[in-house]
Amino acid sequence: MIERPWHYCDPQGSSGPVTTGQLVQWLREGALPATTPVWTEGWDQWYPACDVAELASAAWPGGVPPRVAAKKSARRAVRAPEGPTPAGRPHSPGLALGAGILVPGAGQAYNGQPAKALLFLLSAVLVFPWAWSVWDAWTVAGRLDAAGGRRGRGGPAWLLVQAWTAANLALFTLLALTVAGKLR
Repeated sequence: MIERPWHYCDPQGSSGPVTTGQLVQWLREGALPATTPVWTEGWDQWYPACDVAELASAAWPGGVPPRVAAKKSARRAVRAPEGPTPAGRPHSPGLALGAGILVPGAGQAYNGQPAKALLFLLSAVLVFPWAWSVWDAWTVAGRLDAAGGRRGRGGPAWLLVQAWTAANLALFTLLALTVAGKLR
């Protein structure tokens, strides 16, 4: 194992430097979650500990093969601000779940994923994407809550935007069917 200085980000802010051994120990003991953003010299962004080959075996019981971790690292970066990170705003998985049940994609809008919310809204005529959107809203909100809350976009205002978009989509559909002569 290569010993190098690591920085990590937790709900109290950015901390470090710590050694590889100390970080691995905290991950194994559960003192830090596997999704904890980590950074070391030479990197231009932060990555979840579970996506870093050197830390993956400690982050996940049974470990993750380095080639899998390398593939994940290339596509999923976590941005963490420099210096202390303020605690996030409270985030409710139950609200994300309820919103996703009522309006397809609203849970994703609440979680701060507007593009995914629109995709689920547009594909909601099929049952599978709607059910998937409900599950996805619940799991993402749980991860956000476990990470100390929501930072940045998302929240109740996005629920209103998604509901407004759904209402306009319904009105446009009714208008199109009326013009086409399908509704009288």
